Amino acid sequence: MPRLLFVVEEALKQEGIPQAREHVELIQGGAVGTVLLSKRPFTSLEKDRLQQLATLRGFDVHLPFSTLPPGQSAYATAFAVGPAKLAPPGFDLSPATDDKPFFFQMVSPFARVDAEVARKHGMNTEGVVILRRLMLVTSAITLLLFFAPFAFGKKVQRGPDFWRGSLFFTCIGLGFMLVEVAWVQRFILYLGHPSHALTVALACLLLGAGAGSMTASRIGVAGGLRFGALLPLGLVAVNAVLSPVFSATLGFVLPRRIFVAALLLVPAGFMLGFCFPLGMLRFGDDRKAWFWALNGAAGVLASVASLALFMVLGFTRVAYVGAGVYVLAWLLLFGSKPSGPVGAAVPSPGPAGDA
Repeated sequence: MPRLLFVVEEALKQEGIPQAREHVELIQGGAVGTVLLSKRPFTSLEKDRLQQLATLRGFDVHLPFSTLPPGQSAYATAFAVGPAKLAPPGFDLSPATDDKPFFFQMVSPFARVDAEVARKHGMNTEGVVILRRLMLVTSAITLLLFFAPFAFGKKVQRGPDFWRGSLFFTCIGLGFMLVEVAWVQRFILYLGHPSHALTVALACLLLGAGAGSMTASRIGVAGGLRFGALLPLGLVAVNAVLSPVFSATLGFVLPRRIFVAALLLVPAGFMLGFCFPLGMLRFGDDRKAWFWALNGAAGVLASVASLALFMVLGFTRVAYVGAGVYVLAWLLLFGSKPSGPVGAAVPSPGPAGDA
């Protein structure tokens, strides 16, 4: 309920109403609360009517006045102190938004919250604790499944630029999934259903990435070094225009919205598709199994960790983090010698390779 009040307060502020208390009524019956909201302040007559109904039904009134003894209603002071001071340690009561819509998850997956405190505050808080454990288990299983085979097979040759190449393929695995999952989440609201967002966003990104991978060998490593900065800049640009484009075209019929999504995502996927082949050209095909494993492991880990990051940063900021990871990947291409001819054949990437 306190978080709902802060959402209401933020909505009123965006409507040009700075003082929310006189625009909100909160009535409690048992364990259930009802919030009434008005763009204009409630009149004295309406407040009197509220008092009469509460007395008749046996309800408690918290806002705009309190019928409880002093100190028994924290809601009356919520608007005065704000979410930061009202929240218990480790909890976040700030308003949920379309970009961070986790209304019921009030604990950060990265915050230290005692399990007993989590149980006291309900199953949604316990769910965040379980998510934290799931991330640890998934990380351990992912690392085991991807890297255990190397313990029983041929030892990986560490030659020149081994660690630079390893970090490069790890970066593009992380960056691709952070951007992809964030955009899929943002397109849910725009396209109207999670299945539409998943189908359209993945299809457009992978179509573009496939075309980009086919084109990578033509520009070669030298071209990748010259124009590599365009990738993170392009990702930042697409991420920045999503909100205004969504606002301007949300009233379109679904086929037209899908077309708009394709116009945004296919070019972004095209740029993303360059990274894997260019990495193979730069760091060598002889260690491709190791690089491929690193890329896949990083992608799986990012797909799990992205949910926790969304709860803390929101979809838009996580996509910007993904773009920043691509900046690091581009810088890693410098300072080493290509392992083969610039125009050498490039292995066709699979699902992990599209990253």
